[in-house]
Amino acid sequence: MQCLVVIVGALAVAAALAEGLAVLPHDTYPGFTVKKFPGDHVMNYRLLETGFSQFFTVLDDGLVMTTSDLSPLVNRPVNLVVLEESPNSTSTHTLQLYVLDRRDMLRFPEELYEDAHVVENAAKATKVTGLPVLLASGEGAGGSSLKYTIISGNEDHAFALQEEKTRNGTGVRLVTAKTLDREQKPSYELKVQASDSRGIDKAITSVKVEVEDENDNSPVFAQNVYRFTISDLKSGSGLGNKTETIRFSSVGKVSAVDADGDKVAYRLAVPSNLVVIVPQTGEILLTGDPPVVPGEDTEVELAVEAHDLRTPSRTSQPAQVWLQFAAPMPDDDSHVEVEIGALT
Repeated sequence: MQCLVVIVGALAVAAALAEGLAVLPHDTYPGFTVKKFPGDHVMNYRLLETGFSQFFTVLDDGLVMTTSDLSPLVNRPVNLVVLEESPNSTSTHTLQLYVLDRRDMLRFPEELYEDAHVVENAAKATKVTGLPVLLASGEGAGGSSLKYTIISGNEDHAFALQEEKTRNGTGVRLVTAKTLDREQKPSYELKVQASDSRGIDKAITSVKVEVEDENDNSPVFAQNVYRFTISDLKSGSGLGNKTETIRFSSVGKVSAVDADGDKVAYRLAVPSNLVVIVPQTGEILLTGDPPVVPGEDTEVELAVEAHDLRTPSRTSQPAQVWLQFAAPMPDDDSHVEVEIGALT
């Protein structure tokens, strides 16, 4: 059976990058768990000799851990070969490690930035405010030339990183890569990674970006046309063509919504002596006597508007409201007299 041996140099680093590499700080304490292989009572693990047995070991249950100070391994790629044995098979596993001086390891000043925000509809390349220039410290394993990338959360490529120089070095500024729509997505949670020039050492920070609302939506009525029928009116006795009405009785209600989530108020497009509309609710109240044509239904057309409670405010397209007043029923005076007489 062939076993992988330790290779020090560029080829080992390249192979590690292809398979994935674990970076350990030089001051990692003895007994630190590097990896745990699955195991049961029929499996047995042991570390093959690759020149690093004095620094690492593997327990019978598959736990790989450090056993001594790793300082002698700083800036060196390390390959560990673990032999897995069972009654019916034998296999090997390779662990690729790299030890760095902790002081040289990449790190961001903060693990999480929560106050970043940008206004929706802002032009492409607008800087995200509430967020400093992202600049990792440390040199990693490949010198001071660092690469920054957004590795997750960047849905639809909404953001980009723009290089920016500071007194402490060259970092990146988070900017928009397109116009954003808060009604489509109100926030983003991004992860930004800094890596050294060899791709060995990496640092990650999280950025939460809130998309701020801009008043870019007018209220919209649930219906373009409303029709309300008002019946149960009686023609008044001795009052000519007037009908008996209850002042401020409700004859209907309109409703509108604002996609920005703003509160909505209502008004008549043209003031009327017949009705008023409650600004807060959209309820239409009768305040005057409806027109009467004996024996016929009559209709009144109104136009109502909705506007949001923002400054500046946006107003909806008018909705058409038809009030249909059923022909009033005449009073039955003889019936009233009989009823009164019966009561006396």
